[in-house]
Amino acid sequence: MIISDLNKMEEIVNKNSNLSWDGWNVIHLSKSNSAMYKQNGAFVNNTWNIKTVYEPGKNGWNIKSSHLE
Repeated sequence: MIISDLNKMEEIVNKNSNLSWDGWNVIHLSKSNSAMYKQNGAFVNNTWNIKTVYEPGKNGWNIKSSHLE
């Protein structure tokens, strides 16, 4: 789903504890024991996570609908 409005994206990030900001990028972290073996694994707050980065494009952020709930 494309989110083109910054205010809407801020609202989504504020409502979802798995989402955060890194500059203009939106970061999604999902806990995973196997993340330490993955290229997109990240050790955050003493927990291994799969890290997905959503960079804004010319139309906004193309983020998975499942991350919006």
